[in-house]
Amino acid sequence: MKNRLLIGIIYLIAGILLIVGPQTFIPVCQQGEKIMKCFWTQRAELGVGTLFMASGVCVILAKSELIRLGISISNVFLGILTFLIPFVLIGGCKKLDMTCRSITFPIFYVIASVTIIISLLNCFYLKKKII
Repeated sequence: MKNRLLIGIIYLIAGILLIVGPQTFIPVCQQGEKIMKCFWTQRAELGVGTLFMASGVCVILAKSELIRLGISISNVFLGILTFLIPFVLIGGCKKLDMTCRSITFPIFYVIASVTIIISLLNCFYLKKKII
């Protein structure tokens, strides 16, 4: 129960940070006449954050270790996607001193790294528990 609740809350927090963060305290660049790439990166991360929140709720509600293992495996890939969206797939502004490159994307990388590590640790924990 403790593991299930802790992991679920971590996924919920990661999802909330990816959804609410770029809208409030970790903003992307201001929009001018033209919508920049960082705006679309923010939108994509909003979708990933929604998936993290849904998986957090599922982890909390699921009693089966196999289901929680599957969710943790999928969240490893969601973490990788969280990392790849600003780094490779969509990107951001070209200037390194822009808000998206100096503040927002590094925070996305930290969130992605933490969720990948937590998900991998949970996978090993659940696999040991199942066997």
